[in-house]
Amino acid sequence: MNLSRPQSNKVEHDTLSIISQHMYAKHRNIFIGIGTVVVTGITTFIVLRNYTHNTRDRLAKIRREIQDVKPGTESVFEAYHEKLRKRQAEKELRQKEESPKH
Repeated sequence: MNLSRPQSNKVEHDTLSIISQHMYAKHRNIFIGIGTVVVTGITTFIVLRNYTHNTRDRLAKIRREIQDVKPGTESVFEAYHEKLRKRQAEKELRQKEESPKH
């Protein structure tokens, strides 16, 4: 009696594996589609999160520099460009000082 029982379990297991293989074969494209959508969604989320994070940092830096503008200037952008020109002039001056040393 005990010998016949494992055989029936084996038959049930074989039937179950055949059914699961059949279901997978039948719905393979659906599983592939769902997997593709999930991977694409996660990738897009990560890329956009990094892009907005980096852009936000850059904009915050510009905003901080713009807030340092002296009152009475005609345009915030003119003041910002003036700061950029001063910074560029300082860089050129440092390069000129370093070049004779080399």
